[in-house]
Amino acid sequence: MIYHEQSEDYRPLFWIQGRPVYATVFLIGLHIFGFIVAAICIGFLGREVVYTALALAPSEIWHKGEVWRLVSYVAYDPYFFSQRSLWFLWNMLLFYFFGREV
Repeated sequence: MIYHEQSEDYRPLFWIQGRPVYATVFLIGLHIFGFIVAAICIGFLGREVVYTALALAPSEIWHKGEVWRLVSYVAYDPYFFSQRSLWFLWNMLLFYFFGREV
């Protein structure tokens, strides 16, 4: 067998209790955490308030400087909360399977 060194892309970011944590799993964890926080905020503040605060609105970013919208819109999926869509779960599953390959 020919030995070759493993690519930098497949090395874990860090280890937790002897298990490797890859970038894909870390990003999925952050995404799920943000999704849960958005769901809790919707429960306390209401859907419309959360939507206006997290939605991707380029005019708000450019004119008012609300740069958090570039990241926060990913955590809030209005279709999931209004229609109980499985799009979020499907995205996370596909990202888990194909994330390391891309």
